[in-house]
Amino acid sequence: MKDHHPDQVISSANEKWENKSKTSARGGLISRNVTVNNHRTSIRLESEMWSGFREICRRERASMHELCTMVAEHKPPGTSLTAAIRVFIMAYFRAASTEDGHMKAGHGPGGFFMASQKIQVIPANTCRTLGTGEGENMIFR
Repeated sequence: MKDHHPDQVISSANEKWENKSKTSARGGLISRNVTVNNHRTSIRLESEMWSGFREICRRERASMHELCTMVAEHKPPGTSLTAAIRVFIMAYFRAASTEDGHMKAGHGPGGFFMASQKIQVIPANTCRTLGTGEGENMIFR
């Protein structure tokens, strides 16, 4: 058997998995099957979320199945796996962000990032919010 670098093995497994994904007509969600604790289940996330999740897998040298299992084992009771994965992705990148990184990316008041984005603020009472307080606004691109 030919030896492969761990990144190659994980990358190959994730590419095969990605090719089997299905895009939903509702909101551009992509459904993918994963194995969590030896049980097959499906997860629906936006393309950008899948991209972020693949990046985490690459950085952590773990398969998507391994990370999904880890998230499932640590999620709060009553929380869906999909919601827990979204929170995990956001928390992972938030923990990795630094003030220097934000400056380089043009984040902050008057920064390039906000000026270059097509962002629409929608009042909370007109959209479904997850985990936000009453009267807060949600930001959508």
